[in-house]
Amino acid sequence: MNFRNLLLCIANFAAIEFIYGQCNPAPEYGCDTENYFCSMSVLNGFTCTTSPNVIFNSSCIGEGCGPSGPTELNGSWWKFKTNGGNVSITVSYNSCTNPHGFTPSGLQFGLIRDCSCGSPLICHSTCGGTSGSFTYNVSLMKCEIYSFWINGCNGDVCNYTINITGGDPPVLDPIVITQSNPNILCANCCSEFRVDEQNPKCYTQFLWTLDGVELFNEREPVVNICFPSSGTFTVCVEEKIETYFGGTPCDVKTKCKQVNVIRSPDVRAKDFSICEYQIPYKWNCNFVTASGEYRCEYVNGCCNYDSVVYITVLSDQDQICLESQYVTGLVYLDKNKNGLYDQAETILENQIISSDPLGITSLSKKTGYSIFVHSFNLNTIKLENLQANRWNVVPSEHLISVGKQIGKQKGEYNFALQLLKERDLSVLVSAGIARAGRKNFINLVVENYAEDVDDYTVDLQLPSTWIYRTASLKPTSIIANKLEWNISTKLLAFEKKLITIEVEIPASAQVGDKFEYIANVSLNQDEDITNNKSVWKGEIVQSFDPNDKQVSADRYTFTRQNKGELIYTIRFMNTGNDTAVNVLIKDTLNRYLDPSTVRVLNSSHPVKMLLSSPDKFDFYFERIMLPDSSKNFVASQGFIQFAVKPNARFDLDAEILNRAAIYFDQNAPVSTNTSVFSLFITGLEGGSTKAKFTVLPNPANNKIHIILNESLDRPYDEIKITSLEGQTFRYKSVKGEIDISALPNAFYYIELLSKGASLGRRSFVKQ
Repeated sequence: MNFRNLLLCIANFAAIEFIYGQCNPAPEYGCDTENYFCSMSVLNGFTCTTSPNVIFNSSCIGEGCGPSGPTELNGSWWKFKTNGGNVSITVSYNSCTNPHGFTPSGLQFGLIRDCSCGSPLICHSTCGGTSGSFTYNVSLMKCEIYSFWINGCNGDVCNYTINITGGDPPVLDPIVITQSNPNILCANCCSEFRVDEQNPKCYTQFLWTLDGVELFNEREPVVNICFPSSGTFTVCVEEKIETYFGGTPCDVKTKCKQVNVIRSPDVRAKDFSICEYQIPYKWNCNFVTASGEYRCEYVNGCCNYDSVVYITVLSDQDQICLESQYVTGLVYLDKNKNGLYDQAETILENQIISSDPLGITSLSKKTGYSIFVHSFNLNTIKLENLQANRWNVVPSEHLISVGKQIGKQKGEYNFALQLLKERDLSVLVSAGIARAGRKNFINLVVENYAEDVDDYTVDLQLPSTWIYRTASLKPTSIIANKLEWNISTKLLAFEKKLITIEVEIPASAQVGDKFEYIANVSLNQDEDITNNKSVWKGEIVQSFDPNDKQVSADRYTFTRQNKGELIYTIRFMNTGNDTAVNVLIKDTLNRYLDPSTVRVLNSSHPVKMLLSSPDKFDFYFERIMLPDSSKNFVASQGFIQFAVKPNARFDLDAEILNRAAIYFDQNAPVSTNTSVFSLFITGLEGGSTKAKFTVLPNPANNKIHIILNESLDRPYDEIKITSLEGQTFRYKSVKGEIDISALPNAFYYIELLSKGASLGRRSFVKQ
């Protein structure tokens, strides 16, 4: 290159830099730059001059609609990211000259996506004069990167102005933080926090903080945070649409969430004893080898609790350790009342057998019963007569003297049930969930508690606007929504007859409307008419869980002797995607219920009742083959109905709370709602209010925690604890945790107060 040409190149380069330096924002020399703007509005009103010939390489040369011609290297480029939508681009130019000796012919310009020159969105390639104005409309996608270019035809130098409508900066959607464990969190618990991902083209970045401290290496839309201590924590996430080279983000949003973490209290288990021959004995996570206190961590929801127990190791010569002796026998219906089991007589299941002085119980089966007896002692074996008004138990008890003999005691210790009444029918009615405009299925069960009968009448009164559709047994007559069946087929002693009725609830029924199904059974010379009527009280609901538990007190009268029974109904439905082969229901009785009085009244399918501990009952539907609800809605449902008596402790504003767990084959259990039965005694200070808080642990030893289940109407400023004897303890300015170590072991009520007004009350036990 000679000196003259070198000077010309230097002069041209200087002219380029001078022209570009006057334009703001300054253009790039090609499409392949990584820098971009957050909107197209930066070019609205942009005025500049095309450069003379540029010596740098460019993008898209001669491709598609890219800059072209003998001087294709004088193009100017800008890259954008927008919020999408319709955009209008107008380019106006004038005063075009050509420093290269060509006739001035104007400008070329275009818009491409992601440097895809071969597929332009705007392509103005016609060179048509020294001035002009051209407008293009185009629809853009959110967060996509677009490149706009402009150059002079054949190297023309033109003055030009760009006007743009639309092309606003990209905006993040609102941020919502979800938490994997939104319930009570305990110290040392972890929880996953997550935000919904934005448009993937926006390439958003995340910054998580805990109480203002950055969580390093957490740049994803999900983070797992562990809380080492109790307290109130603030979890925040900053989300932004980044630009290249650390420039100002296109958009930034921040969202925070408060998390309450409590201290995990210990839970005291019931102390117990084992014998030396059982060592090593496995208790949860421990192998017990000597007397002492043991603890093991277990998970309840998200909280890790320590379960604490004192285990005493007894000598093998201790009397309790010699309790491997047992007796067996049958419980049967003695039809001929001869006190002997005859082959044709019915063996009864689910009858409760007790053994004293051990104080244990067992349930009878079709194969009989088996129960432990105490060595070196006189043992009393009894059959609990749950219906003394219906039958005699013969003998009333077995007295068994046990020595050192290990294993089964000699003899068959049978119990005969001899009916006292010759005629006694009972009726029970239950129904499924009721919704307006839907079908409702009613189960009507007649049970024979005495000798065989073959002539009786059953009727069912429906609400006046209910529409009868069909029944498993066609009614003899229907008069004014009263269905009646005159039945002449024989009903054997202890046999049950089930009638299923389908009705339609009118669409005009309102959510919250209450209704009744009233059933009666009539038998000539029925010797017990107290069980001839049954009432099912229902309520129209909007949506429902098909697995629930209900309690009825129609056959219970509150007295100091707690006369009568509570009737519990557990309903279940297979909402899975395959047939359930077996169904198991686990039920733990409230401490106010007497487990020795439990008896099965009715079930949709054959069921076995198993006693797993003195207060835990299992109802097992073996090979029930329950189809899923999508294939057969009616047949996918089942229920169990049982009766139980409250014990002598049920008094003084007590609540009987019960829930059950339903297992469909090997799937995780489905929990029912908590059924509530209560009788509030007037005159107890404070009355009864619906509590919005929980007391943990319960029973408690030294401290209790107040956990708010929902927001209170106003903050509480005082806590009152009252014993059954009326002794009151008050705590002011105390929140969350209360020290009760000074309180005597007893039953208490705890009440939250706001300026003396009650906000709710719960009960707990100090032990």
